[in-house]
Amino acid sequence: MVTIGLISYSVYLVHWPIIVFYKYYTKMPLGFVEQAIVITASLVLGFIFQRYIETPFRNKPTIKGFFSNIKFIPACGTLAALMSITAITAFIGHGWQWRLSPLPAGVAEQLSNSKQFHIDQYGGAGSPWTGWISGGQNGVADIVVIGDSHARHYATGFDLEIAKPLNKNIYTSVYGCLMMPGMTKVTPGEDHDSGCQSALDKALAVIDESPDAIVVISQAWREQLMTAAPKTTRIKISNGIGDDGYQFVATKLAELKKRIGNRQLVVVGNVPGAGESDVIGCFSRPRFFPSDCEERLGVKQEGLPTIPGNRALEKFAAATPGVTFLNPYDAFCQNGFCKSYDGEKVYYSDASHLSKAGSVVAIRKFKNMLVSILNSTELHSMYK
Repeated sequence: MVTIGLISYSVYLVHWPIIVFYKYYTKMPLGFVEQAIVITASLVLGFIFQRYIETPFRNKPTIKGFFSNIKFIPACGTLAALMSITAITAFIGHGWQWRLSPLPAGVAEQLSNSKQFHIDQYGGAGSPWTGWISGGQNGVADIVVIGDSHARHYATGFDLEIAKPLNKNIYTSVYGCLMMPGMTKVTPGEDHDSGCQSALDKALAVIDESPDAIVVISQAWREQLMTAAPKTTRIKISNGIGDDGYQFVATKLAELKKRIGNRQLVVVGNVPGAGESDVIGCFSRPRFFPSDCEERLGVKQEGLPTIPGNRALEKFAAATPGVTFLNPYDAFCQNGFCKSYDGEKVYYSDASHLSKAGSVVAIRKFKNMLVSILNSTELHSMYK
């Protein structure tokens, strides 16, 4: 223990670069074996650094002599100049893109402004938090989309796959909460009580003016259940991310269905996720790194934490007339693997939000079902 204590500062200095560079090279999280290797390597390197760098540097006469040496100033100046030149050339060269292998055309297009990839490529980029994705001149909607940012990330897909080709009016109202009657979010910061209810009220106002509309609700269900609470109690849901949480959601969805009357309610489940926050970073590796982004980018379907929630939502929809469940896993997962990239497009703008490309893939998968619901709603309205 004493030895580990003596080398602890050097271990602290070396362990994080080892983890970062390992994950950078492999593009995968650390498993148990990898964690054991990293710990061992950190201890070994920490011992070497402590003995041959840290200990000699602590020798006061050596330090005093070094700082008093006239060569210290030019040495620091040279080092500063080298660092400045490196930084400037990297900035001007947009990250030294000459290091990279040629990118697929679609990825190159997505990376046109990689400094703000999530901002530019998020599936809801350019769409309103509350307002019309398309149409709306007469105030009547064909589709009303509600939820949080995981509802908004379908905006591009709705626009390109349904609104424009089918000339449908689509309204959206989203807020970072579990957007159902009487709900709020118990986190500090914004006035979630009024913000969540206001967004829902605006959507309901459009729904009331749209007798043939279908209502689509999509959330990051698991994440929202961690902080959601009824406005009346402001007490978080017990076992929010477990069975109790989704039973509570089922009661609230039933309440929402009752509020919208005979209109069809479409519940969209959790997305599988990208597996890592920097999906696009896989394509920014130097050319001597393995070029296996298509195989690496994604997650194994087995054991994903959002699967039980999707099953609970699907069960509710199957047991409730006028409710349909759409599972994003159907769009992105095959043979037990959920892809974050396929062909030439990256499907996520960060760890869990769909990119514009992913938004289109998802809505294209759901399109036939959504159109069928729209047609049946219009037909029912025609003959009632």
